[in-house]
Amino acid sequence: ATTGSAPNFYGNATTKTISVEAPYYTYDESGNEFVAHNTGSALTLYPFMAAIKASSATSDNIDGPSPVVYHKVNALTTDREYLIVTTDDEGNYYSFNANKLSTKYQTKIDATPISVNEGQATRYNETEGLYCELSSGKAKLESLLNGKYLIVNDKGFVVGSSSDFTITPDATNETFKLKSKNNYYIYFNKNTKQFKYTKSTNLASYETADFKLLEREPIAYINVVAPEGYTTFYCKDKYIWPEGIEQFASITGVKDGKIAIEWKPRPDYSQMQAKQALLIKAPQGKYPCYKAWFNGAHEISGNCLFGTEKDKMIEADDNSYFYQLTYGTINGKRTFGFFWAEADGAPFINKGGKAYLKLPKNVANNAQGFALLPTITGIGAVSTDNHAPSAIFTLDGRKLQDKSVEELPAGAYIVNGNKVIVK
Repeated sequence: ATTGSAPNFYGNATTKTISVEAPYYTYDESGNEFVAHNTGSALTLYPFMAAIKASSATSDNIDGPSPVVYHKVNALTTDREYLIVTTDDEGNYYSFNANKLSTKYQTKIDATPISVNEGQATRYNETEGLYCELSSGKAKLESLLNGKYLIVNDKGFVVGSSSDFTITPDATNETFKLKSKNNYYIYFNKNTKQFKYTKSTNLASYETADFKLLEREPIAYINVVAPEGYTTFYCKDKYIWPEGIEQFASITGVKDGKIAIEWKPRPDYSQMQAKQALLIKAPQGKYPCYKAWFNGAHEISGNCLFGTEKDKMIEADDNSYFYQLTYGTINGKRTFGFFWAEADGAPFINKGGKAYLKLPKNVANNAQGFALLPTITGIGAVSTDNHAPSAIFTLDGRKLQDKSVEELPAGAYIVNGNKVIVK
């Protein structure tokens, strides 16, 4: 294949080139026999083939061509995503999104043009602007045989085998092997611009191709910096929930003097809708989020967390207080939670990609902050960092000596002239 101008993919990086050699036969006139070539381990690769949309997994009713199904090339780094690109002899580029195997490869039937970053089982012809996709997670292979199926399970692994090929999945990779003794091929048809799987001894119309793997960059990162393990996150796009974060939360209001947090497990929300403001609890680290194409993403309702795409002043609301996830001071000790960033709970400049807490004043009950530490479930009028603490009194006016809020037994107290509930 010749080299043309590479398309402008989001997140282009250093390319890797893998030469793919399909098995083939030649005819030996002296021996009056076919001789097999390329029959060794070079056949281990992930297939790029033409899929035909069928009405069911076993039906031969063909509604029309829909190229191509693909699977990830063997032995790539499993925690990254790749765009797989090839050229034809006219210099046209053809690209394939190859995402992590934790995602099911299933897309829409119609070939509607979309952003190249949004397809997961998608073939894109840059010259013609075409997208062709497979149906219901099952792709029938276009061949000179009767047709075989690749079946994708809910974890994205290909399963099954046939008399023509074997597929071996494991935790990180899959291996697709053609059985060369039966003379099978994966080839690129320069006329139809498709990869195909076939059985034939006519090699004149077949050719192999080089595949270039362009590493994709995430659209956002969830950064957990605080040792307490809390952060907030907001993304303007749909995304696949990153591995390593097993739960997240929304905040629905205030109950019994503390913020009401609803924790949700990752397995139930692995596909997240755009513009969701979330509270995250995870080990310190940097977690990549990849843009997703799906329609069935999860959306959180009744959430008091909101976010902004870029650094932006929060819109004012005279009936609400605004809180930032940060450190506040309780009786001289730092506490992590949601605190006023400005005097009187006024709006502040929210950092892009982060969430803030907005509470109606009648719900917040004049609280300057809410701690996330387990010992303090409700804080009213907490001072922020760099402010000296005041004395602590019981409700009957008795001053408590040498006590911090964290050391208090359950009950109601006066701290900094305001009521504090400790549970």
